[in-house]
Amino acid sequence: METDHRHLRILSLDGGGTKGYTSLLILKRILQTIMIQHCLPKEPLPCEVFDFIAGASTGGLIAIMIGRLRMTIDECLGQYEKIGLRVFGQGRPFRHAARPAVYDIRVLQSEIRRLLVEQGRDEDEMFMEGGQPDCKVRIDGKVDMLRNYMPSHPTQKNKKCTILEAASATAAAPLLFEPVKLPGSSIERYGGGLLQNNPIIETGCEATREMEMEEAWAGREIGCVVSIGAGIASAQSVPSNIGSPLKDIVQIMADSEDTAESFSQSGLGEELKRANRYFRFNMPHDMAMLQMDECQSMERIRIDTMNYLHSSEVQGDIWDCANDLVNYLAST
Repeated sequence: METDHRHLRILSLDGGGTKGYTSLLILKRILQTIMIQHCLPKEPLPCEVFDFIAGASTGGLIAIMIGRLRMTIDECLGQYEKIGLRVFGQGRPFRHAARPAVYDIRVLQSEIRRLLVEQGRDEDEMFMEGGQPDCKVRIDGKVDMLRNYMPSHPTQKNKKCTILEAASATAAAPLLFEPVKLPGSSIERYGGGLLQNNPIIETGCEATREMEMEEAWAGREIGCVVSIGAGIASAQSVPSNIGSPLKDIVQIMADSEDTAESFSQSGLGEELKRANRYFRFNMPHDMAMLQMDECQSMERIRIDTMNYLHSSEVQGDIWDCANDLVNYLAST
């Protein structure tokens, strides 16, 4: 077998409810830039650019769409809009003991079934693919990780489940949805969400393990890591008397950014930063944005994200990121 020396390109996606829409818009700009830089006839698919895609909560749902289902960004944006309206538009005004979640997991699962049908997939199709797929996908949960591949390291296990079950499990953030039980397990599973909203640290660890043990990744190095957040509360917009639900949201956002900072200070993170091979994109949100109802915020997210992407600093990072991704795709 001929050794593949191409550098690995890794994408990590935070969770964020409908605010994960901004992750797709940022990713689209990166792919557009690749197309422009290299005079391509169309935007490349995310699964063609990245070797490994990981996500938590709704970031996991995006990872499934672009990695496992191999969808285009425009397809994902359209589906995210539909899912956001139909799922988050069905919130219950008051939680109660019998059904404490804000949103109905059954509506989410119905939307995922619809998505699978529209993509020509069976709802019983397994999440794990045969062999080692060109684009590996791993999603974070409360208890264990779900993958579209069998991990090569002996310390790692993979839970067998369908695409529907994997998408339901990763999107079921605590307090927002009821937990999900996978077949053959008595353990209730939540998505990363409140518990682990930024999967970048474990993503780096998983990539390192696979590089040590997986034949197709042997001898390869990490060429570029892209970490995309679903937003962070701008410091000047957070009042001291903020209410409890919004305080939780702000804390989750802060924890995600703390995790990003911890990764950048790790051995792997520092090495990638010095070589300009680690890129973190995370757009600030003001309180008006955070207080919006989930199903009403899509257009505001689009406008704010476009403004964020038009800043000269972010434009420079997008250009460098796109250039790195293609350079390391072609490196030998």
